[in-house]
Amino acid sequence: MAVDEALNERVRQLLGDRDIVEKRMFSGTCFLLNGHMLCAVNRERMMFRVGRDQNQTALERGATQVEMRGRAMSGFVWVERERLNRTPALRRWLEMARKHVETMPAKQVKRGKAPVK
Repeated sequence: MAVDEALNERVRQLLGDRDIVEKRMFSGTCFLLNGHMLCAVNRERMMFRVGRDQNQTALERGATQVEMRGRAMSGFVWVERERLNRTPALRRWLEMARKHVETMPAKQVKRGKAPVK
């Protein structure tokens, strides 16, 4: 699994939140808030869950649409690593994702699957 620990650490510091849970998925590290994916870090780029209402804005800011099995996943975008080298840029993407995810009701933890913090 291609994991970028330096970028993971930058994300952790910027999120600075004990309510964030990390899981290994999407060929990297996924950061979840209230059980919902906020973002995912892999070697080349990051995925952000920005929501359908912010999708076009994200694309205009240089993101590309996430596609799974040939189907566009509205509300999920990829941002190339080069666009995240500066902390203010990464912070803006995280804030955009958090703005959307905070509007979603918290997911219930499934029996036997306690979150790892």
